[in-house]
Amino acid sequence: MFHKFFQWRHRRRRKNDNPALRGVSKRTAISDLTQYVKEFGGTKTKAAGTKARILRKILRLTLFGVLLALTVWFVIESYKGLRLFD
Repeated sequence: MFHKFFQWRHRRRRKNDNPALRGVSKRTAISDLTQYVKEFGGTKTKAAGTKARILRKILRLTLFGVLLALTVWFVIESYKGLRLFD
């Protein structure tokens, strides 16, 4: 009896009404080419993440530079404050 429920659910969820196709969409030259590129070429080439990687490194170096500048400034101001007590 449970199989009737699963058959009903399957019929509702499949993409195409034709039972012979069983949910497979129509094949076209464009869809075949797209599938070929996804399988063999992939959507990401070797240079695809290079720009993001470079931007990330530049951002990290910038943040490190800002942190270093604030640290040096804080040390200098602290030293000036200690000299006042002498």
